[in-house]
Amino acid sequence: MNASAEKGGIFTISRRQWLILLMVQLANMLFGMTITLANLVLPQMRGNLSATQEEISWVITLNLVATAVATPMTGWLSSRLGWRNLMFFTVLGFTATSLLCGLANSLETLILARVAQGAFGAPIMPLGQAILLATFPKHLQPTALVMWGIGAVFGPVLGPILGSIVTEAYDWRAAFFMIVPPGICTLLCIWLALRDYTARTSVKFDWIGFIALSVAMAAAQLVLDRGHRLDWFESTQMILFAFTGALALWIFVVHCLTVADPFLNPRLLLDRNFSIGVARQFAAFLAHPRFERSDQWRGLFPANGEPPIGRQTVDGALDLEQGVDPLDSFQRGRRDGSGCAAARLASGTGLDIGEDEELAAGMALMWSST
Repeated sequence: MNASAEKGGIFTISRRQWLILLMVQLANMLFGMTITLANLVLPQMRGNLSATQEEISWVITLNLVATAVATPMTGWLSSRLGWRNLMFFTVLGFTATSLLCGLANSLETLILARVAQGAFGAPIMPLGQAILLATFPKHLQPTALVMWGIGAVFGPVLGPILGSIVTEAYDWRAAFFMIVPPGICTLLCIWLALRDYTARTSVKFDWIGFIALSVAMAAAQLVLDRGHRLDWFESTQMILFAFTGALALWIFVVHCLTVADPFLNPRLLLDRNFSIGVARQFAAFLAHPRFERSDQWRGLFPANGEPPIGRQTVDGALDLEQGVDPLDSFQRGRRDGSGCAAARLASGTGLDIGEDEELAAGMALMWSST
């Protein structure tokens, strides 16, 4: 019998721990749903707001930029506000801006709401992980993180499925409105479950490092999202974005290596497990088979905000002009999500096998689902 079994398994989790896990799962899933939800309703928004393809693509691009910029601030904000306050106001802002997205009557209002939605939603995933690690004992942390990961997997899968249903029944605004009721439930769970997570500490904030990193990430996101449309470096705009991003990245790296308390401590990379994990995740993402199906991949995360005409769900669902069966598309999405969820359950659930075997089983299940 392994150590996890001796200390008690999943049945020893208290009601308060289940409530915290439910809260983190709901918030995580809602944020994941909005990643693919906007891509789903992009054609309807374009027609309803009388926007061009160039204009409507900013709804996706600036949301991603805001999320990328706001995510690194999670640690500092949590120390200044406390975990409970930050999680509450983050989900409150995320829910309110989702409502504003549905109420938007102009493209400018929609873009501003989407930027705020990305900024408010950015701390949800990293803060949720930190809360789970602080709530569960060490022998239950792998199980808690597996359950957290399932929410991250099924959020982007459920987004297009539920979004397509409400969009077909009503209109694109309903896809954003459906985020509001579960968001309110999540707020209640946060207020009840995190009553002990109110501690605050004073932490110095490295503004130079943050601004440099933010500019670098924003420039990189703009190059990757809009480069295809503007013919990459044949465009003066792309050259300017690339130069600005490279300069900001150079400033950030030099600053982190020369100050005592940088925004991101490069000494973290000296941890072998951390470095290997980051490298493996980056390589696995780039090598994912979806990149071989570039047209389908753009349907989920369009590089330039240009889903093919008629596409209303992931991987070509409802793309009837090209003869794609909606049921087949749904089955692909369910298969991919189920495979990733099974992979997470296989790796880290406390089975009486070695860690290498758990990792191999999880990776095999994930890749077999693609």
